[in-house]
Amino acid sequence: MAVKHGMPHQPVATVMRTQITRQDFRNAVQSSQPSQADKDLPSQFVDLLKRLEKAEKRKQ
Repeated sequence: MAVKHGMPHQPVATVMRTQITRQDFRNAVQSSQPSQADKDLPSQFVDLLKRLEKAEKRKQ
């Protein structure tokens, strides 16, 4: 896979947060009639985002 130079690198946490907060993503999750395990996903995403942010801050 070739690396494209000149493109700004976005932290993974930022990319994930952008995807999770998109309205079409939220609509798809809400309309899918989530199970109890799926209902716990938002808290797991929050935890994952916090850990990603910590790891990315340590890299800088």
